[in-house]
Amino acid sequence: MKMEKFDEKLFSELNDGHILEAVDRCYLTANFIESTLLDHGLVDAVPAFKEKAKDAQRLLLELYQDIGQSESLAEIKKEHCK
Repeated sequence: MKMEKFDEKLFSELNDGHILEAVDRCYLTANFIESTLLDHGLVDAVPAFKEKAKDAQRLLLELYQDIGQSESLAEIKKEHCK
């Protein structure tokens, strides 16, 4: 998958409150995957489907950690927007 180019203009419109909001959204989405997709009969019955759903949840929880470790947008820009 090709990584998109950093958008300075879009980033400049953010504030540090977006960090907490993004962490919250990651958690909610990962929890939603757990409660609605991983527990779904078809997904549970087909190992290939279950693995993909688990991968999606794992990636969201990794994103949760990546974002949550940052205390400011300046820190995020320094670490992740090279």
